[in-house]
Amino acid sequence: MIRKTIRPPRIGRLPYLSTAPFHFDWPSDTSGFEVITAPPRQLAHLAGRGEIDAACFSLTEVFRLQRNFEPLGYFGLAAAEDGLPPGPLLLARVEETLLGQAPIGIPHEAAMAPALLSILLRSVYNVDNPKQVPLTPDRRHLGGLVFIGDAAVAATKSPPRGFSHKRSLAHAWQQWTGLPLVFGRWMVRKSMPDDQKKRLEQLIGEALEKAANQIDQVAAVHLRMTSHDWDLDEACRVLQQYVFELKDVHRRSVDRFRRELRPRRQQAPAWLDDAAFH
Repeated sequence: MIRKTIRPPRIGRLPYLSTAPFHFDWPSDTSGFEVITAPPRQLAHLAGRGEIDAACFSLTEVFRLQRNFEPLGYFGLAAAEDGLPPGPLLLARVEETLLGQAPIGIPHEAAMAPALLSILLRSVYNVDNPKQVPLTPDRRHLGGLVFIGDAAVAATKSPPRGFSHKRSLAHAWQQWTGLPLVFGRWMVRKSMPDDQKKRLEQLIGEALEKAANQIDQVAAVHLRMTSHDWDLDEACRVLQQYVFELKDVHRRSVDRFRRELRPRRQQAPAWLDDAAFH
């Protein structure tokens, strides 16, 4: 008889500076966890196929996956209350109010950014149904570009030629709502054994505690891994724009984001249930 091999739980890791503290200085022995590095949209896709068991998922994906996943502690990624995260970053050829007239390029790895962009354009700039298209190297026909993660940091430093209007969507959200934007939350598959959930929560908690006291090392390790030519002090300043454990103000921000999604999600009730944040 052929026995089915039981694989270790797979933990998703986002390849961005902003999420580096979650995995800072993890021990070489992670108690049988397998770490898979992938961007937000791919992590959610893998989770839906049963191939990822825990990760910091983008907020829109948290809503979609919550039938089979539950929060892991209070871990998540959000803008600091007084922070100005560089991304998601919108770069446009024209002012925001004119963006309904030309396509906006969205990177294929983005999960939350398309919904956030639609909400802000509709509610703040009166641009309804913006035309969002895949971001390709040929950008001559585009009126705007969106960047996330490390690409947003790079584009803030050196914006593409011709796209002179720059807007941090996280900053725009905070200006509009008065609430810090929540990018995502750590979720774990409900069927994972409790001892493994506790071990993972311990690993992340220990990593964040060490990262808080060694932010320069967190930045330095990430810069070595990615070969970015960023200044170390600059990378540290970027990290200081985020918080990694969610509080009541972040729950209120999630509630507001959920309500703003409602007009666009007439048929997917699972997206509208924010029970995972209470």
